[in-house]
Amino acid sequence: MGKRIEVKQLFYDIIHTLVHNFGNEIQSKIFINDVPLEIKQIVRYTGQNTLYYDTATSKYTLDDSIIPPEGSAERGT
Repeated sequence: MGKRIEVKQLFYDIIHTLVHNFGNEIQSKIFINDVPLEIKQIVRYTGQNTLYYDTATSKYTLDDSIIPPEGSAERGT
């Protein structure tokens, strides 16, 4: 029987590997922005409200005022 090993994985690494392996993209052409390299505050959220990630403070919040309005350049629509 094999030995069980636990290795911490970063979201950045998981996304990078998926794009490379399943999207057949060259690794040097993969750029990932706005993905925190580690979760520092919440591991599992069980609340009923929508949870937002505030990039300015690098924290999670229930305050939806951090979302740019529809049609703004920040939102990209």
